[in-house]
Amino acid sequence: MERSEISDLPFLSSSEPAMGLLTNSNIDVYKKSTDNLLGYMPVSALTGYTSVTGNVGSLENKGIELTLTTANIKGKQFSWTTLLNASYNKNKLTNVTSAINTTLGDVRIYQSYVKGYAAYSVFAYKYMGLDEEGDPRIGLKDGTTTKTSYTAATDDIPYKGTTQPVINGGLTNVFTFRSWTLSANAVFSLGHVMRREVNQLFTGNPLHGVLTGNFHQEFANRWKQPGDEQRTNIPGYVSDTYTSYSRRDVNYYIYGDVNVISAAYAKLRDISLSYSLPAFILKKLHASQIQLRTQVSNIMLWKANKYGIDPEFQDANNGLQTMPVGQKAFTVGINAKF
Repeated sequence: MERSEISDLPFLSSSEPAMGLLTNSNIDVYKKSTDNLLGYMPVSALTGYTSVTGNVGSLENKGIELTLTTANIKGKQFSWTTLLNASYNKNKLTNVTSAINTTLGDVRIYQSYVKGYAAYSVFAYKYMGLDEEGDPRIGLKDGTTTKTSYTAATDDIPYKGTTQPVINGGLTNVFTFRSWTLSANAVFSLGHVMRREVNQLFTGNPLHGVLTGNFHQEFANRWKQPGDEQRTNIPGYVSDTYTSYSRRDVNYYIYGDVNVISAAYAKLRDISLSYSLPAFILKKLHASQIQLRTQVSNIMLWKANKYGIDPEFQDANNGLQTMPVGQKAFTVGINAKF
């Protein structure tokens, strides 16, 4: 069930083109409430399942959508047109149906749906670096610091943002000169966060390549001896598993706020150059249209993170990277009509 309020502002629209002026624009302002959201719900392990698909609650969305088109130059032989579209959305879960109502911080870390917060929320430990044994520590709401497992409550786990972009948009420019057309389309996503991929080998037998492939590069920068806590925040390796698990909780580092980073980026989704053959050549070829085209796609223009991560190929909640595909792709083609 959905209830929505949309304000359309048609007085901003105009269909009359003018050189160097706005030719079309539209702004939509909306507020929408959605009930009976479907999603994964955690259930008791005694059922034999970790989660089921069910009604996770209700959501309120507020936002603005903007579209602008301008004719920057419009001549007989040369023209330049720009199209901008952008949207801003802020949502909040007004009710959450869950099989688990927890006060434990180690459970809150894995919860994406929490009442009063945005959907797809990210919660993280307040990471306080390493102690003299190379073990990770976290800060609690009362101002104390600890490395003891299962100490944090939900109030000790700060909200770091949502994995859903708050702002999305695109900017397209089209240039034409006689039979040539050059178009460039850039996209951007802003205001969201992601967990970065980090080292997870801190104990046990390091079986190189059996399950996870190469060691993570962070492994080389881990704590190795007393004093290293001054130069690194990556926990040390403890070979004995029992000692490691009884003495510390490496999830304090893996799911610490130090590893929650901005997922904002801007990409040149595609840039294409095309040429339409003139009429006298088409006549000789008995064709009505022949267009030659070349295109390059998905070139990163800017990303907010300093780790070289492409947010489009990152599991933002679990911090796992996937193999990038279709990046910097170059294609050529011909479109012919006879």
